[in-house]
Amino acid sequence: MPSRPPLIAWIGDVFTRQAAAVANPFDVIAYTDTGMLDLHRAYGFRARTAFVPIAATRAVRSSQERAFRIPDLAFVAAPRPNRRELLARVPHPVAIFGPGWQDAPELAHHRRDARRIGAHELADIYASHMAALNIRHGLVVINGLNQRHFAPYIQGTPVVSDTQPDLPLCFDPGTEMLVYRDGDELRELYAQLRHEPARARIIGLAGQRRVLAHHTYAHRLRTIAELVGEKIAVAA
Repeated sequence: MPSRPPLIAWIGDVFTRQAAAVANPFDVIAYTDTGMLDLHRAYGFRARTAFVPIAATRAVRSSQERAFRIPDLAFVAAPRPNRRELLARVPHPVAIFGPGWQDAPELAHHRRDARRIGAHELADIYASHMAALNIRHGLVVINGLNQRHFAPYIQGTPVVSDTQPDLPLCFDPGTEMLVYRDGDELRELYAQLRHEPARARIIGLAGQRRVLAHHTYAHRLRTIAELVGEKIAVAA
């Protein structure tokens, strides 16, 4: 490392070859998605790289403990064509939150709330529902995970996610997260959870242990510091 303070970047957005002029002065660039590491190498960027995924904010917890959870999946995200198409194929009601969903008549059988959701209300939403749903945003993800893979577990809420190459690098599929490959598998998983809510609770607690032990932003800060030879004490 140079005598000056190290230059470190943590990137979660897809980029093009034209980003070289910005990227090359950095000593280390950490990416939230292994597909971005592949782009970095393919474009010949000079900085050292590392995979450092998204994480959860431990401090953002629901203020309400609930013995009963709404037996629905909660999906908090922006509308995309692939998301609308998949949700239209799910017969059981999904609680959908975020602006734009009110303009999807094919989703009338779902419960929709078109407001913007703040961090603390988001925690309450996850804490009050049986499980959280993830459907990838195809324009910003290559292999990686997003906030919906981590934040629900702070509330002990399991995630039902579409399959992603980076998922096994962070969770044990099947025991810490439920994974589907298509609409048929999503419908089947959802029906199983509604029939066996205790299973959702078991998976949610297993995922919570994983996140609190390995996937908070305190863990990420420690990892990034170690990339440049720094040792810091951070309470996870």
